[in-house]
Amino acid sequence: CRWVKKAAVRKGPDGKMESVPVFAKLTPNITDIVEIAKRAKAGGADGVTAINTVSGLMHLNSEAKAWPNVGSEARTTYGGIS
Repeated sequence: CRWVKKAAVRKGPDGKMESVPVFAKLTPNITDIVEIAKRAKAGGADGVTAINTVSGLMHLNSEAKAWPNVGSEARTTYGGIS
């Protein structure tokens, strides 16, 4: 997380550079999530997230047409929030 923390900066409202909080996304596919969270903290993470991808509705269309639609066949895609 240290190199990410160095890169995670933005220009604040006063024009000065400020750091942006960095959260490590943990996988549920391990036996001891606490150990991984401790290592993320030791590596400089401001926090952790312990959730997998959450499904999201990208758009509802009252005309029952898929959105977003891709290509000439207007196929739809599935999206989530990570």
